[in-house]
Amino acid sequence: MGLSVAISGGIILTVFVLFLLSLPGLADKLFSIGDITTQVTQHEQKISNTEISMNYLSQSVGSPRVNFTLGNDGSEKLWNFVDYDLFIEYDGAISGQTTEQLSYSGECLGAIPPAGKWCIQSISNDVADPKILNSGEQASIWTRLNENLASKTAIITLVTDNGVTFTTARNLITTITSDTTLTNNEETVLVNPSTTAFTVTLPTVVGNAGKHYLIKYVATTGTTVTIDGNGAETINGQPSVTLEYPYSSWDLYTDGTSWYGSYTDASLPPVEEAIMIEEFVSISTLTTTLGEQGWRLNGVGAETGVLIDGEVDHAGILRIGAAGGAGNDVDLYLNPQAGTILNFFDSDDTFDMTMIVRIPTITASIFRVGAVADMTSNNQEGSEHALFRFQQAIDASWQCLTRSGAGAEGPTDSTVDVVANTWYKLRIIKDGGTIRFFINNVNVCNHSTQIPSTALSPIYTIDNTGGAARTMDVDLFYGKFIMDGR
Repeated sequence: MGLSVAISGGIILTVFVLFLLSLPGLADKLFSIGDITTQVTQHEQKISNTEISMNYLSQSVGSPRVNFTLGNDGSEKLWNFVDYDLFIEYDGAISGQTTEQLSYSGECLGAIPPAGKWCIQSISNDVADPKILNSGEQASIWTRLNENLASKTAIITLVTDNGVTFTTARNLITTITSDTTLTNNEETVLVNPSTTAFTVTLPTVVGNAGKHYLIKYVATTGTTVTIDGNGAETINGQPSVTLEYPYSSWDLYTDGTSWYGSYTDASLPPVEEAIMIEEFVSISTLTTTLGEQGWRLNGVGAETGVLIDGEVDHAGILRIGAAGGAGNDVDLYLNPQAGTILNFFDSDDTFDMTMIVRIPTITASIFRVGAVADMTSNNQEGSEHALFRFQQAIDASWQCLTRSGAGAEGPTDSTVDVVANTWYKLRIIKDGGTIRFFINNVNVCNHSTQIPSTALSPIYTIDNTGGAARTMDVDLFYGKFIMDGR
């Protein structure tokens, strides 16, 4: 009976199928449904194979640009960018918090896109399938909003042509050029000062346990950037820390109570740099050789050099002196062996020198601090040099001077008046074709025409122009120099 039932059912099913197939157009519709099913499966596979990411988000307050890197992390090729949707939520300088949709304008070709547009500046290793973002490749995306940013809190959402979406809510890389209070959105912060110092203030540690910032100095100006805790909050137990050397950085973390971090100084390649530090805490048995590095006194008349009692924040102080009377002088320079000249560094290369000095009596003398090619008494300014000069009879301020083989630039007035018995941190930096002068961390002069190119040596000098004996206190010498061939 079971077999007869099965046979009867088979006959009925066969008749029913033949009946359906006899209906007009039904067979074509069944085949169309099959095609659609295949297409849906292929589309789902494309979606599954599409994976994107956004990195290296860069934005600056006062600019309409928000740039980032688009990465293809899946196996599906990305190319139909005209059908992509790009949304940027940001704090506009005019409208406040707003969301803007940007349209694709093609390749940037080095030019910033028009307002409301985004473009592709380049694709990494774009050899196979040019202008297509293959798996593992990254595209540099440039955008231009219709308003300037009022804060660095932009959020980017990108939707591909097949609906895959990626949103970033953090400013992975932020460039700062003026006083700024960081938010929780920042992570890598590039500080880029011109000639004006500024402060980066950290957010409160309360509720931010585990928060991390990498703050890196990307300028070569030497202008100081201060990193300050929020209110009374500290960084490694200190109210603030600083960055001033090119490509140095602070790596900071908080446990919710204080900030802690490590400092990295990478101003010059380690294999090519020479670093010299002299705190003048000792004198050798040779009365004319001073300090740990071997400084020598020379001059006209009875020059002197003695250690005096240290003070708070001044580990050692060397007092150099020129005898009374016009024409007497004293020169302190690096030269551990009498009768030789030590040309210490090539001024064609990058160098960075810091000298801390004070002048007890400021009249009837010329004081010089810097580096010169000729250590001959009363002739330092006649050779190539980069130095600070103070001559009260001419100018009440420190002056900035440079000389090349072709001539001199300056003296340029720093506008920083010299006050007796006051410490001054004098810093001279050579980067590229510019000599930059700093007093107490403030950029006061820049020379770019008559730049020395020969070998120089650090020097401190006093030229007595008439009167009693004159002295200058030297606290610290700190220098970084490129050494070719190392």
